[in-house]
Amino acid sequence: MMGSSRTGKADVLQWYEHTRITSDGGVTTYCALPKGQSGGCFNASKVGENEIVFENEAHDFPQRIRYWREGRDLLAEISLKDGSKAQRWRYAPMDD
Repeated sequence: MMGSSRTGKADVLQWYEHTRITSDGGVTTYCALPKGQSGGCFNASKVGENEIVFENEAHDFPQRIRYWREGRDLLAEISLKDGSKAQRWRYAPMDD
């Protein structure tokens, strides 16, 4: 699966990132290539019905990427492996 995101204001691009999730030999891997930075890959360390966690201790920041569901919302968190320096985002579906 491949994805991309971008943020900005008017016609000024402030941030972008390309991502992909692959599965090879039973290992699910999340790779990200953020704007102007070296990319990093993170292997899934926890896979549940409503949550997935990817980790890479060798990466500077983040070392852990977590996605989970709360009702209809999707939450995302990046942090160091121990959970410190966490940053969170909540994504809600748009009304039909």
